[in-house]
Amino acid sequence: MKSRLSDVPAAIRMSRATLRNIHENLFWAFFYNAIGIPLAAGIWIPVFGWKLNPMFGAAAMSLSSFCVVTNALRLNLFKMHDASKDRKRKMKKVETAENTVSDIVLADKNESENKEETKMTKTMKIEGMMCGHCEAAVKKALEALEQVDTAEVSHEPEQQL
Repeated sequence: MKSRLSDVPAAIRMSRATLRNIHENLFWAFFYNAIGIPLAAGIWIPVFGWKLNPMFGAAAMSLSSFCVVTNALRLNLFKMHDASKDRKRKMKKVETAENTVSDIVLADKNESENKEETKMTKTMKIEGMMCGHCEAAVKKALEALEQVDTAEVSHEPEQQL
């Protein structure tokens, strides 16, 4: 990790992978011990006649520790800067009527308690947009927000209010 802004999502991905790995290790350790401890204690002798030689019990416990460590070492193969497996957010598209110069129209859908659908439109003036690339960047950034269904952006001077 470096001191880049792109390291923040990478750190989140790494922490999620670590927690997933911890949960896997806990599950398999619980599963192994739920079977192995009663077998080693001799609980299954009257029911099934199963016994466990202490030498095999010690070997099985060592194998369990080996599996947990090996599973944890898989994190070294984790590609934290690969965002291809990230969950994408679903966006709803709503068309709005107004499109003004350097203005952005945001449509926000909210459902009230009685399940009626309402639209809220917000217009913001953003200065400094000079080309279509600026438009695209601002539109992409706004539509990435969870509260925004759609954003319309224009940098044309004749469309100013």
